[in-house]
Amino acid sequence: MQYALDNNGNKVNINDSNKGEKYFCPCCNSLVIQKKGFVNAWHYSHKNCADCDGMYLEDEWAKTWMASVNEKYREIAIFNPKFNAKKKANIKAGNVVLLLQNRSMPSEEFQKRVDFFNDGGRHLVYLVDVRDKDVIYMSNNRKFLKFIWKHAWKFNEINIKEETFDLFLQIADDSTIKVTWNGDFGFKYFGGYNYSIKDFHDYFNRKYKQLNKKKK
Repeated sequence: MQYALDNNGNKVNINDSNKGEKYFCPCCNSLVIQKKGFVNAWHYSHKNCADCDGMYLEDEWAKTWMASVNEKYREIAIFNPKFNAKKKANIKAGNVVLLLQNRSMPSEEFQKRVDFFNDGGRHLVYLVDVRDKDVIYMSNNRKFLKFIWKHAWKFNEINIKEETFDLFLQIADDSTIKVTWNGDFGFKYFGGYNYSIKDFHDYFNRKYKQLNKKKK
């Protein structure tokens, strides 16, 4: 956790935190402690090891993505009254939410996260790191690319054509696939369109502008 709240509810980067002051988790409001050692990157940690949004991702891949946007859009706690709970989005700009995932999770948890964030007028963009996960290029038809994912994660066996959120799979350092089709057996077979990292940022910005216009 790179950000916590001070006693006045202000969001404070771990790098700007002061020794001896109290800081709190934006999601569960429990006390967190400052970890400013010499081995790991500085971060906040729950004092009592609370399982607060345990699927929130903070590895180096996620941190690199978050560092590419303005600090005010990073690690945003969102309250959803339907769930009577708060969860943390890696990035949120206006009503566009970016979730990052680089490991398999239970299908039920994946679906809960989609239902939670892709709600209340928000639009969810879900980016999954599948580099080095046995994703093999099959063929292309003009710009539409097809792949085989040998040990595909289930993602609750969704049919992406029927979903209202965007799913991107990062297959290389500068290549993400906006998935627009998947086979009958989950994501063993999937297809979509290639977006470079710059293209992805442009896409996210367009979504942000579109939703902002609607809001106005």
